Amino acid sequence: MDADCTERWSGAAERWAAHADRIDEEAEAVTEWLLAAAAPAPGEAVLELGAGPGGVGLAAARAVTPAGRVILTDVAPPMIEVAHTRAEQLGLQNVDFEVADATALAQPDASVDVVLCRFAYQAMDDPGRAFAESLRVLRPGGRLAFAVFPEPERNPWASLSFQALAEAAGAPAPGTEKPGMFALADEQHLRSLLTDAGFVDVRLEHVTDERRFDSFESWWQLRRELPPGSASAWSSLDEAAREDLETRLREQVRRYSHDGELVFPADALVAFARRPSS
Repeated sequence: MDADCTERWSGAAERWAAHADRIDEEAEAVTEWLLAAAAPAPGEAVLELGAGPGGVGLAAARAVTPAGRVILTDVAPPMIEVAHTRAEQLGLQNVDFEVADATALAQPDASVDVVLCRFAYQAMDDPGRAFAESLRVLRPGGRLAFAVFPEPERNPWASLSFQALAEAAGAPAPGTEKPGMFALADEQHLRSLLTDAGFVDVRLEHVTDERRFDSFESWWQLRRELPPGSASAWSSLDEAAREDLETRLREQVRRYSHDGELVFPADALVAFARRPSS
């Protein structure tokens, strides 16, 4: 992971900490799918990659008690600090924390039973190498479950703001670059990355849901603050450009307004795979 990426996500940690519960709430259906697919069991070792505030790994920690452990990793040290604080607040004693690049893990070969990753592989410079590392640290028969985002059109709650910020800032839309939010949207490419890394029993599915916001303001605050690229693009605009952008966005999201709320369709591409048993 390059230094610029680490810096971007480190800079976002405070904002992610403020909205950590909301992030987990929005991704609840995805988290449930990942845990059901990977089925971490008591006594097992679980590794979460790109953990951010740690929502998936913290949920898995309860499943592996009493003797199992969860290792939360992220490339950004401040994100790990956020996850550590949340684990302490939940009273979890079976969670370890590491600052780590998913393409160069410190774990020994065949040392964990489950690898989990919620919306982080697409943010990695070399996801193929990250998948190979995930396979390396899994025990024979070990399980991988993760989520990425499919095409932007399936997630207007994110893609509309990305596109509007790009047009206003005269830059590539945040999230559309590689790495970026939609970098692994191509299912055939994703399947190839997994099989090339050595995984078997690959299964891809979609988890469809809704993203609900009390108002335009609540939606727009999250969209301009959470993604590092969006926060950077927003900060580059002067007051007139910001006002024009917000006016255009209000019109674009009007179609998703229902009874005073904004209700967007949402879609996650989820995947399960195994390391061969022998």
